[in-house]
Amino acid sequence: MTLSKMERASLEMQLPGDRRKEFVISIDTAHVRSADPNSGRNFELVVARCGHGGRGDVSGRYFATSSSDQTAIRDRTLHALRQEGYRGFGDVTVISDGAEILKRLPRAMPKPTAHIIDCSTSP
Repeated sequence: MTLSKMERASLEMQLPGDRRKEFVISIDTAHVRSADPNSGRNFELVVARCGHGGRGDVSGRYFATSSSDQTAIRDRTLHALRQEGYRGFGDVTVISDGAEILKRLPRAMPKPTAHIIDCSTSP
């Protein structure tokens, strides 16, 4: 069966919700305390997963950094997104808790970027 030119064009059309254009960043922080209670060597760790949208997708790029510098976090996030195919367009969603260093990340990312605050707590 041969498809007409118009039928082929409609099959190639990009539809809303195209997984290749949806990117999700799940990002969280952890406060790491020194094993020595007399040591002042505590730090905050940022851990993230960047990947495509879609339920049950386990692929993606992970990164961790001890830098709390907003520019460094943004740059690491964009690098991981680019490795997943992000080319400066598409929908980006940031999922994070209300940690202060993560609140500004969605505003630092390319537009459009949505921010979902995960308020769930584990028992």
